[in-house]
Amino acid sequence: MARLVITQKIGDKIYISNDKEDIALITIGKVDRNQVRLVFEADRKVHITRGNAKEKKKI
Repeated sequence: MARLVITQKIGDKIYISNDKEDIALITIGKVDRNQVRLVFEADRKVHITRGNAKEKKKI
């Protein structure tokens, strides 16, 4: 799995793409103390799952 660590500001956008198309768009929505609000936009065929929800399924 690839990893990218970046610093972004509110309103900045991150595109996730394959060789043919953009798959998802992530926008930095809000930063408050120890929380960051991320806005995910993707086609309905793309599954987006929070890490803690996915980890609970494994237990």
